Amino acid sequence: MTTAVFIPDGTAVISGGADKTLRFWTLADGRQARTFTGAVDAITDAAVSADGATLVASSSDKFTRTWNLTTTTPTVAPALNIPHASVVHAVSISANGGRVSTAAEDGVVRVWDVASGRELQRFSQHEGGVLSVALAADGKKLVSGGADKTAQVASIAAEKLFVAGETKLGDAVFLSDGSAVATSGSDKQVKIWDADGKPIRQLSGAAVELARLAIRGDGMQIAAADSEGRLFLWSATDGKLQ
Repeated sequence: MTTAVFIPDGTAVISGGADKTLRFWTLADGRQARTFTGAVDAITDAAVSADGATLVASSSDKFTRTWNLTTTTPTVAPALNIPHASVVHAVSISANGGRVSTAAEDGVVRVWDVASGRELQRFSQHEGGVLSVALAADGKKLVSGGADKTAQVASIAAEKLFVAGETKLGDAVFLSDGSAVATSGSDKQVKIWDADGKPIRQLSGAAVELARLAIRGDGMQIAAADSEGRLFLWSATDGKLQ
């Protein structure tokens, strides 16, 4: 066995090891209630989100995986597989389950967005493998320990990542009051998103790829230039092309 972690209510322990499997043990009767599969090499570390909904584990197979802990079937497959360039030694998860940090043999600590599986930020200050990592409860800082005999604290600058479309983006700007974001791109639309990355509105009318955006100082109008030199102007209030 290489790792063991309590679930938040203290009624069970999850263990993992060289057999490539994570096992859920109920403490009242010592029964194995569930197994979490997917790893193809030894489990190196595991963590559970404070809300008890997400299990995350690292492995010698160069992957970090997450599982839905609310699933009650006897065998649970991964919800997310995150590939790495080298063996992953340690893992941590934020209290709300939204972020995962990993420590790897390549000397890099990475922070991941769980919803999208994308890398938010990386830290490469260690010399040699990074052997441990822990996220602060608010997900804004982490501490890591390495083979170089140092413990390092880092601040996480990335606040939010969301997928803003199926095509490449030409521009992304804040609206004047900072409450929302506007994006443009090769899908010929301007899209407005709230601070959590939820779509609010789409501004249509362009026939080709849109590039740069501009927001009027009072926030009442949005301008975009297309790839053929045309300028489009929309009302920020009702989204109508003007």
